[in-house]
Amino acid sequence: MPSNLPPEISSGLRAIKRRIRQIQLVRGLLRVLSVVLGGLFILVALDYFLAPLSSGVRAVVFFCWLAAVAYGVFRFLLRPLTRKISLVRLARWLEERHPEVQERISSALELSDHPEGISLDLLRELSKDAARDVGELNPNDEVRSERVKKSLWPVAVMVVALISLMAIFPREMGRLLSRAVSPFSDLGNVGAFRFTMNPGDLEVLEGDEVLIEMTYEGELNGDLDFLVTKDGEVLSESLSPVSSEGNKHTFQYHLPSAEDGFLYSARVGRSESDQFEVRVWPIPLLRDGVVRYQYPEYTGWSDRSEALNGGIKALPGTQVTVTGTFDSPIKSGELLFESKELGDVEVENSANGSSFRWTQTIVPETLGNATLVVTHKLDRELQGGSFSIESLIDEAPAVKILSPVQRELKIRPDDQIVLDYEVLEKIGLSKAEIEIKVGGKKVASLNELLPERKPDLRPDLWEGEAMIYLGNLLPKINNPREFRIRLAISDNRPADLEGPGVGYSEWIEIKINKGASSLVRQELNEKHSDLKKTIEKAIADVQKAKAKMHQAKARLRKEEVPEQALEAMNEARDKLAEVEEDLTDLSERMKDSVQAHRRDELEEAIDMLAEARKEVEKAPLQDTAESRKEEIDSAIRNSTEAVDELRELLNEVSKDHPKIEDLAKLEELAQKQDQLAQEASEAAENAENADTPPEQDWQKQQEQVENEIREQVRQSPEAKSAALENQAEKAQDLAEKAEDLKEAQENLAELASQDQPTIEEKIADALAQAQEQINQDIKEELAEAQGNEEGQGNEEAQGNEEAQGNEEGQG
Repeated sequence: MPSNLPPEISSGLRAIKRRIRQIQLVRGLLRVLSVVLGGLFILVALDYFLAPLSSGVRAVVFFCWLAAVAYGVFRFLLRPLTRKISLVRLARWLEERHPEVQERISSALELSDHPEGISLDLLRELSKDAARDVGELNPNDEVRSERVKKSLWPVAVMVVALISLMAIFPREMGRLLSRAVSPFSDLGNVGAFRFTMNPGDLEVLEGDEVLIEMTYEGELNGDLDFLVTKDGEVLSESLSPVSSEGNKHTFQYHLPSAEDGFLYSARVGRSESDQFEVRVWPIPLLRDGVVRYQYPEYTGWSDRSEALNGGIKALPGTQVTVTGTFDSPIKSGELLFESKELGDVEVENSANGSSFRWTQTIVPETLGNATLVVTHKLDRELQGGSFSIESLIDEAPAVKILSPVQRELKIRPDDQIVLDYEVLEKIGLSKAEIEIKVGGKKVASLNELLPERKPDLRPDLWEGEAMIYLGNLLPKINNPREFRIRLAISDNRPADLEGPGVGYSEWIEIKINKGASSLVRQELNEKHSDLKKTIEKAIADVQKAKAKMHQAKARLRKEEVPEQALEAMNEARDKLAEVEEDLTDLSERMKDSVQAHRRDELEEAIDMLAEARKEVEKAPLQDTAESRKEEIDSAIRNSTEAVDELRELLNEVSKDHPKIEDLAKLEELAQKQDQLAQEASEAAENAENADTPPEQDWQKQQEQVENEIREQVRQSPEAKSAALENQAEKAQDLAEKAEDLKEAQENLAELASQDQPTIEEKIADALAQAQEQINQDIKEELAEAQGNEEGQGNEEAQGNEEAQGNEEGQG
């Protein structure tokens, strides 16, 4: 607006404009309110006079009413208030109402917008006259409120009517108004006050009985319609009154076993009750049960979780945590074990149900069923689930002595006992001992190194070796003629869990006999004898099976298999299976024996016998007598070849007896060498308090052992060659043990008393030199023996080639 226009003009016009907007707003609100009240009266009237109206019809009418209100807001409020009113337009509207102004106000406004070519003095005078004219106008007089009053009357009438109806019919109008503004509510219509519904909303557990009692007060012209809404579908059932007293009629609805929840209401004529809900909760049963095991520290096992699946099995000291869910709300729970509460149960509720958590440490000798008792939100105690709890026994180690196999040994007092054994233990070991009983009384046990675990062979397998030098042991236990020994292996179970568990081997009876053979010789002879006896028995049994096969073959002349022939074939099959099993066991025993290199020949015989057994089994299944005989003939041939193979093997084993004796002699000498090293070590310890150097008898004995070993190898190099094939690793181990003893003796000399250093150093140096010389001489003799055997083998091979060439030339 130009600055030369007096402010009285614009301010006066804006005041009139504000008055116009106020009138538009008030009148618009009143008109919208009249639409709201009018629609509300229509909804109430329809619900009352056209009862019962379904919720669908009421919803349609309700949304039509909302559309009418929305249109009224637009028509009476938004459009008038958003229409622009300019000052020029307002001035012209005023000049039409007041002709005496002679358009001075609008002219002043228009010329002020375009002052070009107009005298400023003239424009100034015109503006003063227009300002005087505007100042004489009163906004309230120019824009009167008569139009507002016209819109007010309908609203006032409807408000008075609504208040009057509410005062006269408060319950009915309250219900009708509530149903009008919420078409999907559970409220009944105006006739709902005639109904009394017992129990109303109801919560029950699955399988519970449901009894609903309804009372209707009023004239009854027919049955009561019981309406059930389930999964969006409305079902109706007509009920007759169970009793009537005047206008008071009682109805009952009975449901023997509730399965699913539903909504229900009642209708009599045009009267309709409120809608109530029967909520059926599922029986609270444990779902998705998971148990987490936290094992005791001594096991070294990692925590793990698994499905509960009805039971808990754990070692004592294991902390178990059971978690699960219920699809029904519970307030609390407790775990009963053998009718006694066992630990606390934590319960947490959510929108989808409840979850629980129970933690307990397993104690020994726990075995039984645990019952989870829960309190439902309906204050009913129920069994939510059950599972067994069993504390597993941490079994003591199972100890088995593999060698020697005899349980009664007659050995010399200067011999040594080597116990090869295995232990089955899942967790761990803490101690290994050899228990000794003399005359039925225990004496001090011998501590041994722990066995080594063999996880590659079996997860719970341990293998170990224990050694007893009788020359050292017997004087300590008063040189008894007989005593007993066994292995005692302790696991690492702690004392607070009733540990450790101790596993024992069988007792071995030891009888001292100066004229007995060495233990190593007894073992080698025993294994050799076992091998021969098993092969001889197998040959005899196969011959019996062949006789049965011949017997069956003689009777296979008809199309049908005679009973006697079938019986003979079955006996032959069983005998072959027995031999096959015996020879398989023998092959396993040969793995660590001198005859291990002959296992391939034995396996060939086993394969032949297995093929013969299969052919005997297939013979009765053939269609013709000829095909049966062919199968029997083939089985006889395989059996004969197996017998030939076994006889050849037996012959070779029998020839090996001198080699076994030679190998036993070498083993004895090696043991004597170890014994001398042990004696030298003890001599070094005893030299601490000696005033004079001890006698060096052990040196002479070492030289004697060395000469015996050299002479034995020279006299029988082929025996040592066999030992190289089958016992090379063991011989090397014995040499390494001798070297270890040498080092131990050197350490003993260094740790001995400083009072006699010269004596002990002499003993240690002499022993070390003797051991080293013996080891070197043995290696040289063994290499020479092996070279001699290879040379003999080459000569034999060359002779065979020449003989073969001669035969080809003759051919």
